[in-house]
Amino acid sequence: MTRQSIDQSAQTGWPSVSVIIVTYNSGPFIVDCLEALQATIIQPHEIIVFDNASADNTVQLIQEKFTAVHLQSSNTNIGFAAANNCAAKLATGEYVAFLNPDTIVEANWLQPLLETLAADKTIGAVTPQIVFAHEPDRVNTCGNTVHFSGLTYCEKYGKPVSKTAPYTVSAVSGAAFVMRRDLFSSLAGFEEMFFMYYEDTDLSLRIRCAGYACTAVPNSIVRHAYTSSFSPRKMFYLERNRYLSLFSLMNGWLLLLMAPSILLMEFVSWGYAVLQGKKQVKAKWRAWRALFQERNWIATRRQKLTCAQPTHLIAVFSARLNAQYVSNKNPVLLRGVETAAWLMAAPGLRLAKWIYR
Repeated sequence: MTRQSIDQSAQTGWPSVSVIIVTYNSGPFIVDCLEALQATIIQPHEIIVFDNASADNTVQLIQEKFTAVHLQSSNTNIGFAAANNCAAKLATGEYVAFLNPDTIVEANWLQPLLETLAADKTIGAVTPQIVFAHEPDRVNTCGNTVHFSGLTYCEKYGKPVSKTAPYTVSAVSGAAFVMRRDLFSSLAGFEEMFFMYYEDTDLSLRIRCAGYACTAVPNSIVRHAYTSSFSPRKMFYLERNRYLSLFSLMNGWLLLLMAPSILLMEFVSWGYAVLQGKKQVKAKWRAWRALFQERNWIATRRQKLTCAQPTHLIAVFSARLNAQYVSNKNPVLLRGVETAAWLMAAPGLRLAKWIYR
């Protein structure tokens, strides 16, 4: 549909939706993604694709096959977070739906998400049950869980698909989620400093700080061509961005209570980096160096965004850590890490709930 038809279709009873997809060398996926999207969506809608300076045939494929898509291209790769924000500024729908280019939506994927948002105004964002594209009867993630250290992991990873009732989660998955456009705008969208990774968790934390919940909707199914990998580049952004988010959003007392969990995960992440080799160690070191360099940015953001009501955030965190999807080479060691993570987190989390009840 065009921008004009999104307004003309308002009388259908469905709210208008702007679907946003950021591409970067997404040629192998984008045709399947857009074909599935156009075949399944029935709401008044517009599809906005923001290309982050792809060097492959992504833009050409969209121009040739999807003339109704609003395509915007950047001369440089401005990052996943900034690209989504640019696309969101072009959106005209009541809701914005964010999808990764390597996703394929299934029939009736959008309706349950919109119905859940409409039924409860305290819900700020909803995320579907995301399954593996190559194994669609297994869950990639159905919402994300945030450990008390700030580490985020996929909820129900690897478990069989189960279409249960919607439930509250710590965070939405950036691969696929929907929220009201005015709320996204009021929160200033994704944090562009992050470039990529952890931006979905940071946004979810700010949604919770604003007094809203994040909800998983298992009746909505989206397939994802997910591959589990922890490259040095990913290590750098995940570690840097996790601390940028925590140090700028949490108040001092909450950070103090989180300290044992943070220190344990710091020990674990350094150990993982050492086992993976020199490139991972350098990435971990660069993350800490970047944090020091951005200390003024952290201080400025703290003044603006530190959560005024820590009770909203405490409900987000879990003492439980699931490390199984990182690697299955040494399950005994992973179980040990998970147990230690619980032992470090549980007392502090319990005390935080008591202090801020």
